[in-house]
Amino acid sequence: MKKQLIFSFLAVFVCLCAFLIFQIRDKVVHQKVVKENVQLLPNLPIFEMDSSQSTLYQALHSPKTTLLIFFNPACEHCQYEASEISKHIADFEGRELVFISWENIKDIQAFKNQYFVAIHQVHFYKVSLPVLSATFGSLSVPSIYVYDQDKKLAKQYKGETKIELLIANE
Repeated sequence: MKKQLIFSFLAVFVCLCAFLIFQIRDKVVHQKVVKENVQLLPNLPIFEMDSSQSTLYQALHSPKTTLLIFFNPACEHCQYEASEISKHIADFEGRELVFISWENIKDIQAFKNQYFVAIHQVHFYKVSLPVLSATFGSLSVPSIYVYDQDKKLAKQYKGETKIELLIANE
């Protein structure tokens, strides 16, 4: 009886270890795929503010440096980041600012109207959370990805970022 109990405990322990090893391996593989996905500007399927569907490549207006800014309209850090960008919008001349959220379009539109009501170089889009997660992995907000004119990743920022760093990216 004692041997059966020890054997059962050992079998459960080995199965649990194998399960954990596979989970870790899957996470590492996913992180590697995500890292590869973001090296070039991904052509995400997006929703415009009028709910029409498009892709990010169709929505971009010219081959400029592009800042993808992932945000949540209710996030205080995102609100601060938007406020700072809005105050320094002239310093972003020649760059395209793309705000992307998975929240509902009504909230995204309200955020846009609060910080960027008449600024044409700033664009807002909605993307589905599963697509976003598959492409970028788990994101903290705000997260900012800076892509150069060739659509290659130049810089990546997680969390609230000083405006001077964003302005310095050419």
